[in-house]
Amino acid sequence: MGLLLLSGLCSWALGAEPEARPLRMGISQSWAMPFASYEKGHIKGGILLELAQEIAKRLDAPLQIQVIPPRRVEAMLKDSAVDLHCLVSPEWLNEKLPSERWTELVLRMDDVLLAPATYQGKTLDLDRVAGGVTVGLVTSYLYPALDEALSSGRMLREDAPSQALVFEKMLRGRSDFAVSNRLIADWFNKQQPQHQRLKFLQTLASVNTACALAPKPGLEASRIKSAVKQMVKDGAVEQVLQRYR
Repeated sequence: MGLLLLSGLCSWALGAEPEARPLRMGISQSWAMPFASYEKGHIKGGILLELAQEIAKRLDAPLQIQVIPPRRVEAMLKDSAVDLHCLVSPEWLNEKLPSERWTELVLRMDDVLLAPATYQGKTLDLDRVAGGVTVGLVTSYLYPALDEALSSGRMLREDAPSQALVFEKMLRGRSDFAVSNRLIADWFNKQQPQHQRLKFLQTLASVNTACALAPKPGLEASRIKSAVKQMVKDGAVEQVLQRYR
């Protein structure tokens, strides 16, 4: 009788539905609204959360999101600790990823140079800027448009772990200028009184962003790439963006 019961239990276990593998999305804690808002270390809203939910839905997979410090983003992707990291440009990464680890273009974004409301100029000539001028940047992020100015010492990095803190530092006089994604700067200015709104000086770079895949994602890479492609093709990305404009 005991052997029969054990056999029945084994048959039930073998026939059980396997638990669905989750989509593990990595999101850098450096993002600010409209891309991400955080509460107690967890993402609570924004474009990136909605895109992650949309991809997971199309994969019919549960969603797990890991909020990652900027310095750890590339390492966690390389170690396949997350499956996917979205709205990334190859220009922003230290390591060049092979083409098969990229989805198609998801969103084109502008990096803009900003100044405090009190700044009197209209633009900034990076080739003639006085030595020692500070520029607020996100920790560990690369800014190819500023490489020469930074390496020559004409501009000095004033790093902060998130875009929101980059803005805060500039408002407190800790940096002379700052670089931001245009959508983030627009969102920030909407929350500020007129006399504190940041000035847009010039566009430093326009970059195509996509999603970068881990070398060994937990879900099939071709399925992830297909889900992202279809999401772009059928207008789901644009629908998400419209809710934040």
